[in-house]
Amino acid sequence: MRHANRLAAAVAGATMVIAVAACGTPAAEQPAPSGSPTGRASPAPAGQLPEDTDPMAWFGERVFPLMLQQGPAPTNPVYSPLSIYLALGMVSDGARGDTAQQFTQVLGADRDSVNRDAAAVLKDYAQYQGPDGGERQAGGPDDGAPVKPVLNVADAIWVDQGFPIEDSFRHDVAEFYQSDASELDLQLPASTVKINDWVSKNTNGLIDKIIQPEDTTDLRVFLANALYFKGQWASPAIAGHTAPADFTTGTGKTVKADMMTFDSLAGGYLELPDGTKGALMDYTDGRFAMLTVMPGGGVESLAWDGQTISKWLDQVEDKPTKSLVVKLPKWQTDSGPVDLIPVLKAAGLEAPFDPVTADLSGIGEGDLYINLIRHRAVVNVDEDGTEAAAVTAVGVADSAYADPTTIEFNQPFVYSIIDKATGLPLFLGIINDPTDR
Repeated sequence: MRHANRLAAAVAGATMVIAVAACGTPAAEQPAPSGSPTGRASPAPAGQLPEDTDPMAWFGERVFPLMLQQGPAPTNPVYSPLSIYLALGMVSDGARGDTAQQFTQVLGADRDSVNRDAAAVLKDYAQYQGPDGGERQAGGPDDGAPVKPVLNVADAIWVDQGFPIEDSFRHDVAEFYQSDASELDLQLPASTVKINDWVSKNTNGLIDKIIQPEDTTDLRVFLANALYFKGQWASPAIAGHTAPADFTTGTGKTVKADMMTFDSLAGGYLELPDGTKGALMDYTDGRFAMLTVMPGGGVESLAWDGQTISKWLDQVEDKPTKSLVVKLPKWQTDSGPVDLIPVLKAAGLEAPFDPVTADLSGIGEGDLYINLIRHRAVVNVDEDGTEAAAVTAVGVADSAYADPTTIEFNQPFVYSIIDKATGLPLFLGIINDPTDR
């Protein structure tokens, strides 16, 4: 039973913001970790896109374990591969030389292919745009057809006042990412309010902010991608059957979780010889679904190879003729702000973060480099369905503008008021004590 590779990314909605700064200190170089502290297997940072593999899905799976390796892994990690991919795709439009080659290697496709894929995804998902949607019609599924899921994808670019961006870059992000660059004084803390308002609006309030006032000062360009998903289960959980049940955590501790019960599975099930079990649970229109899998060797045994999810989907069987009951816990998870720079460096994308090696000349003039990439994702699952959102932020700075030379006149000095045309000094003096008047 074959399903779309992008399904997992669609279910876990996410937003990504990319900021381009003109001032600030670049993130310190962090070497790629030699191994996961949690014992999780990880793929090689760089590799060749397998034949007949969706670049977005391939990128999403390969980045996930790298995220888990950066510092203490969160209890319930979550992120949106699609959001990050689209945000990086926008930035890659301005990359040139070796920087562009690294984007191609990490994203699994060259700039033109990434642009075409991004445009196709946005055009395809436009049919699912809506307000907060996902609600069933009055009377329930028996008396009226349920409303199809809502999937909103939005991109935005803010350019610092007076900073000229290349016409080709402006054209590409508008044509392929449906984002018109707007001018904003990024040096003002008040600009943060406008950006966070955009984030909240495009995630239906699930994510209220992604940046702080100190993040935008010194930036030249700020790019953002936001995803919002809301879908009702095609077959909701049995009403009144949610009850506390034992759940063994990753640390071996037993806790009581609110366990839902489903007895009309609409998608399919997974059962493999190694003990792996899973369920594919459809949302109302049948296009989107949630795939939940318990690996036979435990989650820590997974070796993400960029095709793990697609292989599971290929082995999903249609709903059996006999009754199939699924018990699934309710959950709410918020990744909180995640710094993606060390993650992407571990994946092989290093050049754009180094003021010396970065070549983002396709965006605009100056020594541009990425000095901020932040991501946040929220997923809520209950008896009726799923609501999810994410944000990715990318900031681009100008290293020449970012590291100004400071001269502090804190000791006696000479001064002269001169005629620059003739060199004639009109006034000449010395300041030994500026407080003595």
